[in-house]
Amino acid sequence: MRKLQFWILLFVSHCGLAQLPEWGVVFPQNEVTKIYLTLPQDSLDLMLSNEYLGNGVEFSASFRFVSNALTDTVDVVGIRTRGNTSLQAAKKSFKVDFNVNNGIGKWQGIRELNLNGNHNDPSLMRAKLTWDLMRRYDLPGSRVSYTELYINDEYKGLYINVEFIDDIFTDNYFIEKTGNRWKCLYPATLEYLGPNGSNYQVNTSWGTPIYELENNTQLNDYQPLADLVDILNNEPSSSFPCEIRKIFNVDRFLQYLAIDVMSGNWDGANFNKNNFYIFQNDKTHRLEFIPYDTDNTWGIDWFNVAWPTQNIYNWDGDNNLILYNRMMNT
Repeated sequence: MRKLQFWILLFVSHCGLAQLPEWGVVFPQNEVTKIYLTLPQDSLDLMLSNEYLGNGVEFSASFRFVSNALTDTVDVVGIRTRGNTSLQAAKKSFKVDFNVNNGIGKWQGIRELNLNGNHNDPSLMRAKLTWDLMRRYDLPGSRVSYTELYINDEYKGLYINVEFIDDIFTDNYFIEKTGNRWKCLYPATLEYLGPNGSNYQVNTSWGTPIYELENNTQLNDYQPLADLVDILNNEPSSSFPCEIRKIFNVDRFLQYLAIDVMSGNWDGANFNKNNFYIFQNDKTHRLEFIPYDTDNTWGIDWFNVAWPTQNIYNWDGDNNLILYNRMMNT
């Protein structure tokens, strides 16, 4: 425990050039809000059918938000299921999209919301605790609050309402929204595939991009990501510490890594090669690491690993994680 406390204290420091927005009326911390989604029953049945689970198709619905500070209705939103393994859970997770045809574009300054059922976590506390810990140390991370979800007036359970990571998010936290943002999904190994950005426009065996450029898609520029991977894999040890800091916010990544280890987060970049963003901050000319989906933490395990006692200097075991190993061996 003393080693872990020392390691966290060593790396958890202020990195600057990030700002934390207030919780706002969408993410109150002193109450459980209510969200009501209403759509035709046949649309709901179709959305929850095996054919449509996780395929990205949105269904038109109305949205109503109720809290002590705000009661508001949006007539047209898009709704779809979200997640991966959670798609097969009885308690589905959903995405609400305000930026749809005949919609209002943004609601309370937000374009989309994630309503996560966190079926792995009976306490429904793990993901929020992890996000709140990031915020405690001034790290960019989604704002989270609790909400009761009703669909067609049927209570679906207690959910966490999670801030969506998009250009509004990066503008709020980094004062920058125009830089490229890649969503990195399993198996995002950051292994070297070649010197050109086009080498990293790859898909998994089920057709999902491993490194998905979510904005600036007309330019489709993967070169900054390719340059990061090149340094991670090919830069000599003698020059690596200097070269990596030129293009990557190392200090902030180490802060996230410390929290990953402390919370036992195996479903992120530092074990399962999954669930993170790389954001190109054009104001600092460096790439930023941003995690998301922090529900598999604080003792949840799928790999028969004792995460609370895992060696913090060999956190990845035999997983051969390029980013983790280069940082820890420097």
